[in-house]
Amino acid sequence: MLADDGLVRLGVDQRLTLGDDYELSKNWSQAIHDKDPNIDGIYYAARNASRNYLVALFDRSEQKLSYRIWGRLGDDGVADLFTATVSVLKRFDINLMPDPGER
Repeated sequence: MLADDGLVRLGVDQRLTLGDDYELSKNWSQAIHDKDPNIDGIYYAARNASRNYLVALFDRSEQKLSYRIWGRLGDDGVADLFTATVSVLKRFDINLMPDPGER
């Protein structure tokens, strides 16, 4: 885990995942991938919203994954998905479609 106490246990800090040295994070990711074939991915804090966490999965995890389609982004026919989508968009002040008056 490249977040919270996992960073301390590895002897690193959030510059590894929150910094802009992508070569550093790429090298760490590759080293973690190569060190243990039982590790399927990395859990880390989002760079632009460090209270949110992300998961980067290695290719080898593909056979272990399953999913179901919950709905299309913004589909108001799927109430929970629509509510969650709107919440994220509002939190980050994201507009998906320009206001017709702004053209």
